[in-house]
Amino acid sequence: MGAGVLAGCTCKSLLELRAGHRVLSRNAAKIIMEAAIRNVAEHDAALKEIQPLCTEAEFNEYRRMIGRSMGAMLFEIINPIVAKYPELNPPS
Repeated sequence: MGAGVLAGCTCKSLLELRAGHRVLSRNAAKIIMEAAIRNVAEHDAALKEIQPLCTEAEFNEYRRMIGRSMGAMLFEIINPIVAKYPELNPPS
């Protein structure tokens, strides 16, 4: 994430957003949401790229690790932002 990405954001962490203590500005939330969506796509692309390189057991382990990461992003970043700014909900 670039140094200026959260310029002007008054929250100390995204945990504050999730806990409801402070709320990101819409502009900051939009930037973070876009980064989260890119990250999900990159995770998915990485899984597709490594699948032919791994045994089935290895791939399942990598998929489980990536799934935990994507789940955390959904519950810790995406869902709290969408709850506050429904218009930022990405299209399905």
